[in-house]
Amino acid sequence: VILQSGCKLPLLNIHKKLLDDGVKNKVYLFGIGEEEGSLQKTAQNLGVENTFQMVGYRTNPYKYIKNCDLYVCSSHSEGFSTSVTESLIVGTPVVTTLCSGMTELLGENNEYGIVTENDEDALYKGIKKMLTTPDLLEAYAAKAKVLISGLFVRKFFPIMLAPTENLPVKYDSLGWGFIYVLKIVFSSSAKVLLSIFWLVISCATSVSSSL
Repeated sequence: VILQSGCKLPLLNIHKKLLDDGVKNKVYLFGIGEEEGSLQKTAQNLGVENTFQMVGYRTNPYKYIKNCDLYVCSSHSEGFSTSVTESLIVGTPVVTTLCSGMTELLGENNEYGIVTENDEDALYKGIKKMLTTPDLLEAYAAKAKVLISGLFVRKFFPIMLAPTENLPVKYDSLGWGFIYVLKIVFSSSAKVLLSIFWLVISCATSVSSSL
């Protein structure tokens, strides 16, 4: 089961190709927009209308994300993806195209999810790898919990709480080696990750009260 975000790349073609390759999968598309009619027509033309479901808008998508095996973001570009963060919060593995903040969140070498180039073939290979490699979905689901529960709380929370004048030139207690104050304050990556931390707190609260 794939929960999909973004319609900039032809995920329907990928869905059909995976089915033709014998990889069972079902796509749930959340959201509403002007492309809805054309997507439904394309699904019918490809003969995948029974495995491609348009769910529409949901005020609480977390319970759906939690019960999916995989979350796919197929956008060419977008701002920082809160939906990918939310997927990791509930332990759903992610395959995404290279958008803002993806490598900062998932790792330069796909440590916490698979990041592909912005083309159909690359995304197809990433999804197929995730769905067909034994135990890979389970491994990334476990890594998602490690990322959310460990990385931000253990590394960023102490820095956020420390008075500015007391911030050390290096923060060896976190195992970071040398971390300069200016880099913490002004680094775009740091800003992205600190934003994620805020999202983790707010979204986790929503999840725990809604699921």
